[in-house]
Amino acid sequence: MNRHEFLKQLEHALEAEMNPAKVREHVDYYRSYIAEEVKNGKSEKEVMDLLGDPWVIARSIIDSPLNETEDQYTYADYEEAEQEAPFGTPEIKIKKITGWKIAAVCVGIVLILVLVISLLTGLISMLAPVLVPLLVIWIVLRIVENHRR
Repeated sequence: MNRHEFLKQLEHALEAEMNPAKVREHVDYYRSYIAEEVKNGKSEKEVMDLLGDPWVIARSIIDSPLNETEDQYTYADYEEAEQEAPFGTPEIKIKKITGWKIAAVCVGIVLILVLVISLLTGLISMLAPVLVPLLVIWIVLRIVENHRR
């Protein structure tokens, strides 16, 4: 299969279940990816073999949680990691950031902020009975020193 056939099959598979703008975005991504890999020295056949069946890729895209919230994610969320395969050709890994992972990170950040604020206010309330009188004494001493000069 060549690049043109691959992209046509991918486009046809995606058209049934996605809006045209998203279909174009996905097809453009794979067109750019193939061109980049060919530019980096791979043959078109190697790239096509590496990508596999466009119908499987389309099904993965359609079933992906990223597809459910289309406006929330872009291809910048995909991470390509190359690892040496047995024959020296790199594998492509796609890292998906699902909605529940984002929610978990947000909840974690909020909990950490609450913990830090709680610790700071607890520390201040414990030290205030000692620090406030010391601060008042220090201010009085500074005033007395300045009047002596």
